[in-house]
Amino acid sequence: MILFRSRNKNSKHDLKISINKENIKQVQNINFLGIVIDEFLTWRDHVDLIAKKIIKCAAVICWIRHFTNLNFNALVYPYLTYGNLIWGNTYKSHIRKLVNIQKKIVRLITFKSYSEHTDPIFFELKILNMF
Repeated sequence: MILFRSRNKNSKHDLKISINKENIKQVQNINFLGIVIDEFLTWRDHVDLIAKKIIKCAAVICWIRHFTNLNFNALVYPYLTYGNLIWGNTYKSHIRKLVNIQKKIVRLITFKSYSEHTDPIFFELKILNMF
């Protein structure tokens, strides 16, 4: 059970719900169909989960980019697009983390330097800049 509430209101409810004399535990976040929903609907936990997953993809890209052509759409794109209609409208400070990782990955794929501007790289790879 999750109780959605406002972060601004300091209300602590201890609800006791039971079904067939089995108490239901109240949680602060839950993973539902691969999307982490927290009690304040800030989506921070979900964005952090996505960031961890695509950082792992970046590590794989770093290892194998010398041996094969990499496809951003196959490795990273699914993580960035799944459910983004729901969580994509979160705070810009949360999304900025994903943007920075996305830029790092396209630089890795194309062997560009860290300071290279990414708009031409996205255009060259025909990748939609997600955010």
